[in-house]
Amino acid sequence: MSSEIVARNLFNASPPQPVEPCRGPECVEVGGGEADQFISTRIPSPGEACKPSEVKLDLAGVMLAEPSTWSMAIFEGSEGDRMLREGQRIADYTLAAIQQRRVVLSQRGQFECLRLKTRLEKARARAGRRDPRRRGAGQKIKHLGQNRYEIDAGFLEGELKSKRHLKQARLRPARGRGRPQGVKLIGVQRGGLYGRLGLRSNDVIRAANDQEITKLAEASRLLERLRSQGRLVVEVTRRGRPLTFEYSVR
Repeated sequence: MSSEIVARNLFNASPPQPVEPCRGPECVEVGGGEADQFISTRIPSPGEACKPSEVKLDLAGVMLAEPSTWSMAIFEGSEGDRMLREGQRIADYTLAAIQQRRVVLSQRGQFECLRLKTRLEKARARAGRRDPRRRGAGQKIKHLGQNRYEIDAGFLEGELKSKRHLKQARLRPARGRGRPQGVKLIGVQRGGLYGRLGLRSNDVIRAANDQEITKLAEASRLLERLRSQGRLVVEVTRRGRPLTFEYSVR
């Protein structure tokens, strides 16, 4: 099965031919191409202290095998994911060894270790990669009290220009007893603009500033009305219960 997987290159691994690693004291780093192999007895053993690597890569996973020449390491980087074996090159380093929860990298005879991140570290990394404009969004929308919100004018203008909000919820006509009852919100993203304005999936928008909302086009222009009028009172039905939301622009 392993030979079949390699032959079909299912994981885009581009593996070199298996080479038995040298274990003698005379072994050094050799080669100069994609399939370089670091063959040195000075590779830190599993569990041994090792200098943390500063390479701009994330170790996404390791697959250990016997012999170790069949082990694989999965890296995440700006150019996409790569799956490599011991002896191959990545970002000016040679992949010297693949070990439990870490890999050993070699550069100019020096060893560094890149370890798998914990779930918490991965979550923090994802948060750090988010659009910085989104990270500051909480300061741009103030919750003033019971269903009352104040929105920064510049932030609202940017949201309307980018049209990101159009992907954060879907609109669907709401009907009852054969006649329009408003416009229903579907798939509202909690971290999106509508979610931060207190709206939820299956909310039915019935009116805005005392004007009935029965058409999708009318509901899709509510944020533009808020920008131009500076204040918007939206009447919503949630699970049969009427709610009123007040929005203002500062």
